[in-house]
Amino acid sequence: MIRIAIVDDSQEYIDIIKRKIAGIMEETGYFQYDISEFTDGSTFLRDNSSYDVLLLDIDMPHINGLELTERIDERLSAQGTTLIYISSHDNYVFESIKHSPFRFVRKSLLDTDLPEAIKAYIEKRENSNDYFIFTDRENNTEVRIRFNDIVYFESYSHDICLLDVKGEHFVIKRSNNLSLNSLEEMYSSKGFIRSNKSYLVNYRHIYKIIENKIYFTNGGTAFITQRDVKKFKLQYQSLIMKE
Repeated sequence: MIRIAIVDDSQEYIDIIKRKIAGIMEETGYFQYDISEFTDGSTFLRDNSSYDVLLLDIDMPHINGLELTERIDERLSAQGTTLIYISSHDNYVFESIKHSPFRFVRKSLLDTDLPEAIKAYIEKRENSNDYFIFTDRENNTEVRIRFNDIVYFESYSHDICLLDVKGEHFVIKRSNNLSLNSLEEMYSSKGFIRSNKSYLVNYRHIYKIIENKIYFTNGGTAFITQRDVKKFKLQYQSLIMKE
């Protein structure tokens, strides 16, 4: 069962989204799903149910989507809820970075953005055991880490260092025959972006970007090559919005 919550101050849009989700689920063969709807953030705040997916409109009166996320961030994390923002305003995409949304759906392109987002969530759900497997040089043991739990790969001397969401560092043995270039080639499709010659970062864990510095949700940081800041932001935006 996939439990979905839609929060939007427009009942018209809620009805449209529900119809589109029904079509997407029929197409993908997921018939076990349930949709709850809320026309304002305050009502959702009072709801104690657990959801797999939250489709959240940003531009709402009283409590907008970004403010609502601030108030329920710990709850979403504890429940493992996948956050998908919906908005008529593309400029909100960068304001939403700190909440690490899974997708940013544009109401103007609902017919393309919403199916992509829902199908990507289903794929993520089916591939939740998708692991990066390597030998930790320091302990000489095999380690398995979910790709979604990797914050970044860092090239250090002749080694590759990995930082996970818990803040733990791993050093990958040279015998794994990996380089940052090969990792970028293999895993760019999994949401990893090259920020400079030394870092390959996971867009899901970006909290904010200030000038050419990336801040991650677990407190880590990385830098973007100054001349590539615009390119990096466009790559990040395309992953969020999936044009």
